[in-house]
Amino acid sequence: MSQDDINKDVALCSICHHLLWKPVTCNICKNSFCYQCIHQRVNDEQTNSCPFGCEYEEQQCSSVILASLSKLQIECSYKSYGCSAIVSYDILEDHEQNCDYRQYQKQHYDVQQHLQECAEIVLKCQECSTLYQREDMKQQQHTKIQCLRQQMLSMQNIMEQTAKLQQATFSSILQKQQQQLNAIDENLKVQHNLSEQKLNFVVDKQQQLQTRGDNTDQKIDTIILKQQQQVKLLYDTIEQGLKTQQDSTEQKISTNSDKQQQQLHAIESKFDETISGGIQNLKEQMNGMRNYRILFLCLEKRM
Repeated sequence: MSQDDINKDVALCSICHHLLWKPVTCNICKNSFCYQCIHQRVNDEQTNSCPFGCEYEEQQCSSVILASLSKLQIECSYKSYGCSAIVSYDILEDHEQNCDYRQYQKQHYDVQQHLQECAEIVLKCQECSTLYQREDMKQQQHTKIQCLRQQMLSMQNIMEQTAKLQQATFSSILQKQQQQLNAIDENLKVQHNLSEQKLNFVVDKQQQLQTRGDNTDQKIDTIILKQQQQVKLLYDTIEQGLKTQQDSTEQKISTNSDKQQQQLHAIESKFDETISGGIQNLKEQMNGMRNYRILFLCLEKRM
């Protein structure tokens, strides 16, 4: 149990504010003081008053406080002279009275000189960082060979740790790269499937356009054939009519030559007009069909 683990309001002296030493308690206010502190105050002020304003009546310190103090582990007051002992509160006084380093305080011993000469001082090797006492070096327990061996072991440990760290880092990087490659491969598969779908869609559209083009060509050929048949029928009808009219006209020529001549001219004029109109209409229809076919071919090339 350390000094920080107890209640400071109970374990500290109200006069010197340090850890209670040989504590006594005021019977009136129940506050505790170091025996030396309270008696020095009473003697200096030549009054029997307590620091808290009441009349001081000394009594034995509470057993609770004494039990708490007895659990403390305290460093020797001669630590600065080289003592490394940590003892309980109850035996601290006996230890300090018999401490081997007490003589250095009495002789006003130089601390720096003691640190340079004490055989029990712990040193640290600047080469291999090994901790050892000064007397170990005198007894050749930390030689140059041992130092080199310790350095080699330290370097080997460092290299092993570095290799493990590098291996772990490399494994982590390799795993991340593998994950990235898997993601790229999956992305390529998705893009390939999309490209195939688009290609199939374009092929289907081309086939549909090709089918439509074939149907359009058939329709155009059918329309042209019908137009040709209509023109031929019209021509045959006109020719038959003319022939009939010519036969009738020839029969009537003998009776009225002038009248037949005028009618013949009129019929020829009407025939010419009819033929010209039919041919012009046929040309316009043919041009329309060609324009429609050219437009269809241009649309097919763009798609």
